[in-house]
Amino acid sequence: MSHSGFAQDEFDIIRIYKKALVKSDSLLANGDISEINLDELMTVTNKLNNQHPSGYVDQALKYFKESRFNESGFLYNLAKMRLVDWNKNNVGVYYDFYGDQKVELEEGVFLYLAADIDNYKKVLELALKYYRENDYLFISKKPGYHKAEISEDYKEMLSAFDKDRETLKQGLYETREDMRKKVEGLYLMLISNEKN
Repeated sequence: MSHSGFAQDEFDIIRIYKKALVKSDSLLANGDISEINLDELMTVTNKLNNQHPSGYVDQALKYFKESRFNESGFLYNLAKMRLVDWNKNNVGVYYDFYGDQKVELEEGVFLYLAADIDNYKKVLELALKYYRENDYLFISKKPGYHKAEISEDYKEMLSAFDKDRETLKQGLYETREDMRKKVEGLYLMLISNEKN
C-alpha cells in the first residue's frame, strides 16, 4: 500500500525519532554519546552567522536527518537564541520557527539529549558559550544593535543541571520513556500499515 505524502513524511519522522532513541541508547552504553565534530560544527556555525535565523534551523534539521544529534541540538538551541536576537533588534519582519521542522527538532533532539544529562548539559553549555562569545554578524553591524540577553529558561535549566540534578535526571528519563512508548507504538502501526 502506498503512503500519501503526509503519511510518508510522518513515517520518516517516526523513523528518525526511533533512530534517535536507538542511537542514544547504544552510544550511552558504549560511553560515546557525547561525540561531536567540533571543528566542523564551528566552521558551519561561523558561516551561519551571516544568514537569516532560518539557516540555523535548516542546518540543524540536516544534521538531525544525518543522525548527528549533538550537532543538531547545538544548532537548534543557538537558532532559538539568534531568533530572539533577530526579533529584539527588529531587523526585519518578525520571525518564528513554525510547523513540522520546529516540532521535529524539539522532540527528536530531546529524545537523544535526554538519554544522558551530562551530554545534554554539555551541548546546551556549548550553544550558550558560542552565543555569548560570537556576535550575530548578519545583524550586529546594524545601527542600534543590542545583543539579546540569554533567556531565563536557559539559565534556569543550567542551574537545575547542578542544583537539582537527580530530580531533573528523573524527569528527563520519565518524559523520554513516555515519548519512547508513543514512538514505538506509532512505528509498529506504520510498519503494519505499510505491509497491508
